[in-house]
Amino acid sequence: MALKDSSIYREAAKKISQEADALQELLFSVKNIGEDHGQWDTGRSKKFRDQKVQLHSDITVKHHELKQYASELLRKAEQIDAENAAREKV
Repeated sequence: MALKDSSIYREAAKKISQEADALQELLFSVKNIGEDHGQWDTGRSKKFRDQKVQLHSDITVKHHELKQYASELLRKAEQIDAENAAREKV
């Protein structure tokens, strides 16, 4: 029986993790939106602030989901490596 290749899972996990890191960088930009321009003094400030908080929350959730999925892929790669090592011993 042929050995499975875990590198596909590792590469996918790496790319997903990089995308999650890019989302986290976006969080810093979202956090600073409007703070330099006195947005909080306008009549629309509550709606703007609520939208900003929601966007921040959505990005945080997606970041967590991507990191979790990357971890699952790495666990799958480790499982494949263990299975391959067991087959090589036989």
